[in-house]
Amino acid sequence: MWSTFGAVLAALMSAIAWRKSRTPATGYAEAYLMTAASHRRFAAFSAACALLFLGTRFLGALTLPLLGLYVLILTLYLASFARGFSEEES
Repeated sequence: MWSTFGAVLAALMSAIAWRKSRTPATGYAEAYLMTAASHRRFAAFSAACALLFLGTRFLGALTLPLLGLYVLILTLYLASFARGFSEEES
């Protein structure tokens, strides 16, 4: 179950990151180094994780540590967007 959840989550985030790499950069993109290349790298990482999750369907012991690591990296990736939405500095 967790390997399927991880594969779907990673595939979905890969698609979102790839789409984000194709859109124009926002004003905060350069300040927080979230360039199109950053999004493409995260999309490739997520696609690789999706394949790893599919592979762990047969090796259940590796699923939860891999999912934990992926969620940690995903949180850091998403936090870069949250900083761009904070209020303007004076």
